[in-house]
Amino acid sequence: MLPGTENRFLAATEEEIEQDFLADYVRFAAQINAHTIITLLGALREERDDRRRKMLCTECLQLFVTSVEDFAGLLQAIVFRKNGALLHVTLTEGQGHGATAYPRTLKRPTSATELMDEVGFTTVNVGRLRELGYEITAETFNDPFADFAESIKNLADYAEQYNDVKNRLKHGKCIFGLAFALDGSDDIGTIETRTIDDHASRGLAKTTISLEQAEVSSILICKIVIVSLDLLALFAVHYHPGFAEEFVHDVRDEGKRIASLARAAGLKSKGLTNLFEGEE
Repeated sequence: MLPGTENRFLAATEEEIEQDFLADYVRFAAQINAHTIITLLGALREERDDRRRKMLCTECLQLFVTSVEDFAGLLQAIVFRKNGALLHVTLTEGQGHGATAYPRTLKRPTSATELMDEVGFTTVNVGRLRELGYEITAETFNDPFADFAESIKNLADYAEQYNDVKNRLKHGKCIFGLAFALDGSDDIGTIETRTIDDHASRGLAKTTISLEQAEVSSILICKIVIVSLDLLALFAVHYHPGFAEEFVHDVRDEGKRIASLARAAGLKSKGLTNLFEGEE
């Protein structure tokens, strides 16, 4: 066991642990990658050493791809909750060790109402949300989720596109940044093995990284966090209605912090707001 760690049995019901998990997750774990990439982005903009800049750009890409996978895992856990699998249990014990796939059923909804049905939030509607302080109508409730299905498809594509390079970065750092004329370029390389005419052949697969890409990754990570927070607020409305009375307002405040974090870094994009807020 690492120094400073210990195991404890949790003296609480599973329902209580799920509530504790929700409260902690929105204030801590959900935001780790957003705060980290914004910090890296600031360092990247100041860095003048080309080699170090490439290292920081590479880490920004890794943070983005892991955030895409984290979101897929969270969506899976939310969908599994319909069958009684508690959120923290699925995220702790139910995830595999490979790439996490996005639920196919979430690639279809065209409205907030359809999305609520797919994720199992059958008690979430405009009337209930207005009771909790959401200043929304049927139209504005749909707005944040109008392109949800298309976004899920795009994130799934990103996960597949960058899966190999992500695995190299996570497991052993088997990447090239300087050799094979990569020095001075905006590319990193990974070894790719193909079988041609029954013979294995190794080549170099290039992936472009840059400051611009790091900025786009930062925006997308912040959006993923904000959408995650919104969904968890709605999750609480359905599964923990009493707890949700205060929790949804805590989520609003955390969403504001992420949006402010992005704006302070000079990042602007539609979608950097949560359900409580209008576009700024």
